[in-house]
Amino acid sequence: MDKKIKFKDKDKKGINKGLIKKIILIIVGIALVGCVGYLAFINVVKPIITLNKVANADWDYYVANNEAGVSFRINKNKTLKLSYKDGTYPDQEGKFTIAGNNIIVEFYDEATKATYYPYILHIDGDHLCVGSDKCDQESGLLVKRDSKQETTTTTERTTNVNAPTIYIFHGDGCPHCKELMDWIDKEESLNSVNIIKYEVWNDTANSELMTKVAKKLKKDVSGVPFVVIGNKVISGFDSSKTPDEIKSIVNDYVNNPKNYKDVVATVK
Repeated sequence: MDKKIKFKDKDKKGINKGLIKKIILIIVGIALVGCVGYLAFINVVKPIITLNKVANADWDYYVANNEAGVSFRINKNKTLKLSYKDGTYPDQEGKFTIAGNNIIVEFYDEATKATYYPYILHIDGDHLCVGSDKCDQESGLLVKRDSKQETTTTTERTTNVNAPTIYIFHGDGCPHCKELMDWIDKEESLNSVNIIKYEVWNDTANSELMTKVAKKLKKDVSGVPFVVIGNKVISGFDSSKTPDEIKSIVNDYVNNPKNYKDVVATVK
């Protein structure tokens, strides 16, 4: 008598159900491992990569307005220090967390233990954006100091040692500074005076000189451009009045040379 062979794991069409179950389990397992790996990358690995990219470095702040340069020191222990280069305000220290391409910064008031001035820095390639994912000088841009091209921080145009000198303290990337200097370079009535330009956002010595000059003249320096002619000071640049102010001061010193005193030269 013939014995019938039973295939418990196969249906009538000969499909091995047990094998199918194993394949499904393997696929599900791979998917779960992939999800866990992705989450681990997003929440653990990527923040570490981001931190290593931005930390232990100084970042300089550029924005299309007439305010002083600001620098950020980002540390690997997730603390951050904000410094005003002209010394107008005290340094501020805070902490940050990383979420994707965003650095979420919070500063603290030690006296009240309250959080204040929270904002987001967005990472875009080699730059950081302030409060926006659009990295340009209109929205606010942080540039890593080491990555910036070398710039000449002090330039001189000396035409006559007896003529007045226009001292321009400016910031590299400051649009109002550029507008002022472009006008001065083209203004023929100023061809007989001396021009000395000090870049203060990237040069600590120049920044300190600007602060000393302002203190000597008992003036507040809240930003750049900061122009000094003799003992006269002009802050900022307004195309509707600043050119006339500069020409008036220069003409007064040219016509009355005894009134001219080079204050910057006495401070240097």
